[in-house]
Amino acid sequence: MAAAFGAKYVVDSLRLLWELIGAPIESGGRPKEYRKYWIEPVTRKDGITLPGLPAAFFDQLLHQMAEPTDSKWQVMYDICVCIETLLQPFGNVLQGASRRCMLEIFFEKCEVLFCGNANPAKQKRVPHAHIEKVQP
Repeated sequence: MAAAFGAKYVVDSLRLLWELIGAPIESGGRPKEYRKYWIEPVTRKDGITLPGLPAAFFDQLLHQMAEPTDSKWQVMYDICVCIETLLQPFGNVLQGASRRCMLEIFFEKCEVLFCGNANPAKQKRVPHAHIEKVQP
């Protein structure tokens, strides 16, 4: 893996995903919040609606993901096998979003949601704590 991806690219990418979704709440993970983002459709400013994604994929694959580390190759293999399903094209092949995978759609939904005010009780814009982690 190191030769193919270099600089721990796979481990770091999967760890970032785990920190958002799989990590315990005490460690900064927000599984309930991200499950909501996964399931609900989101409309972009240009009027295009990003589809809701199947809850079972989140519950069975993402939320159950073990903590990625480069010292545990079996864990990395298991995670990569699970994540492979989320990298397949999703949706109706006649729609533009269908040529994208579930993870790509999910991160775009997060980017759309995080650019607004994360705390509607405050008048001043409060950006989401994870905005830098989901921006391309």
